[in-house]
Amino acid sequence: MRAELDVRPGGRFEITFMDADGTEHTCYGVYAEAQRCNKLSFTWTWKSEPGVESLVTLLLTPVNHLTKMVFEHAHVGNASKHNYLVGWQTTFAKLEQALNKNEVP
Repeated sequence: MRAELDVRPGGRFEITFMDADGTEHTCYGVYAEAQRCNKLSFTWTWKSEPGVESLVTLLLTPVNHLTKMVFEHAHVGNASKHNYLVGWQTTFAKLEQALNKNEVP
């Protein structure tokens, strides 16, 4: 996996990763908002689908010593061949596993 991140409004990112069958994927975009520990929004484009742009927004709020995350992937439309629902569900399952490994007893 490779990642270049310039996390600030107007900053760019590019992430390259491999899926389970070894296929390489690259996505990139521009940060629209970056509010530390609160909100992050950015455009999302696959290198394999130039011109097909969507918008990802994450909102983080403290709730009883935990953090609630609200996630939205908007303006997806039907021009992309990617299955965003399955992709994000897989990503969040991996995030949950990683967070659970670091639980404090």
